Amino acid sequence: MESLKKLFEDDEWRESLDPEIKRKMELLLRRVSSEERSYKSAKHKATAQIWVALADVYSRVERMDKRLNSIERALRGEEPKEGGGEFKEGVLKDSLKKY
Repeated sequence: MESLKKLFEDDEWRESLDPEIKRKMELLLRRVSSEERSYKSAKHKATAQIWVALADVYSRVERMDKRLNSIERALRGEEPKEGGGEFKEGVLKDSLKKY
């Protein structure tokens, strides 16, 4: 987190970011900081932080992809995959009623 603090203290570039992008970036940086003990020992800390952030984003995309596939299968009337964290009967319909 220390190099992240330097990033935000040293540069004013982030002030010109779109507020929504800035909010999302700060949220990602907070999530990445949970792995600080790992990347702090890296020779190139900033590069390690970027890799941790990339892994976090990839993990979230992967979860969303699984959820989307689950919803698509349910809408086609297919059976959920075994142990795949699929929607239980009725949960999809209930969740869609909110929209």
